[in-house]
Amino acid sequence: MKNISKLFSLGLLLCASTVTFGQKINAAAGLNFSSILQSADASAGVLPDPKIRTGFHVGATVDYPLTDLISVDGGLLFSSMGYKFDETVAIVDVSGTLSAYYLTIPILAKANFEVADIQTFVGVGPYIGVGLFGNSETETTSFFGTQKSDDKIEWGNEKDEDQLKRLDFGLQAKAGVEFDKISVAFFYGLGLINIATENSGNGDLTAKNTVFGLTVGYTLFEL
Repeated sequence: MKNISKLFSLGLLLCASTVTFGQKINAAAGLNFSSILQSADASAGVLPDPKIRTGFHVGATVDYPLTDLISVDGGLLFSSMGYKFDETVAIVDVSGTLSAYYLTIPILAKANFEVADIQTFVGVGPYIGVGLFGNSETETTSFFGTQKSDDKIEWGNEKDEDQLKRLDFGLQAKAGVEFDKISVAFFYGLGLINIATENSGNGDLTAKNTVFGLTVGYTLFEL
C-alpha cells in the first residue's frame, strides 16, 4: 500500500509540473448510492445481504488540461459510504446501517468533446480512499423484544479487534456535461481491495466498496 500512496503522490506532482495554465478549480458536491460486494466461505454462515445506502460527497476538484481533448481530473472529497442490511435468521430479524466516512482522492484521465453542440466528457482512473470515522447501527427483533446498538467503526488490521481496514483503493468512471461554469456527471466506483479485517467469526470474508452517484461541480477559478 505504501507503493500505491507513492504512485498517487508522483501523479499529483507530475500533473502540477506538466501544466502551468488553464487549470480549473471547482467546488463539487452530490449524492452517493453505496454498498459493498461481499463473499465468504461456508464457515462465515449466513451473511446479511447488503443494500444501498444513500449518502453524499463534498469537496474540490482540479482539472489540468493536457491538450484540447485530454485533461487530468483530480479531486479531494469527503465521502459518506457504507450499506444497509436487513436479514431474518430463524425467528430473529436483524437490520441496520453501516456508515463509513472517507477522504477520497480520485485521479481520472478525462476526454472532452462536443455532442450536438453540448460540451461532454468521460473519464476513468484510480482512486484512493482513507477511512476517517463511522458507526454501525443495528436493531435486533425477536420474541424477547427489540434491542438496538450503535457502535463506532474500529479501523485497522488487527485480527478479531478491528472491523474495517482504513485504506481503500479502486477504479472510478464518470460521464457528464458542462454548461459554462457548471458541470453535471454520473459516476461509478468499484473497490479493488478487501476492506474487511480478518476475524475468526466471519470466515474468509471479502468485502469491497461500490458506489454510483451524481455529482455537480461549479468552477471557482480558472488559472
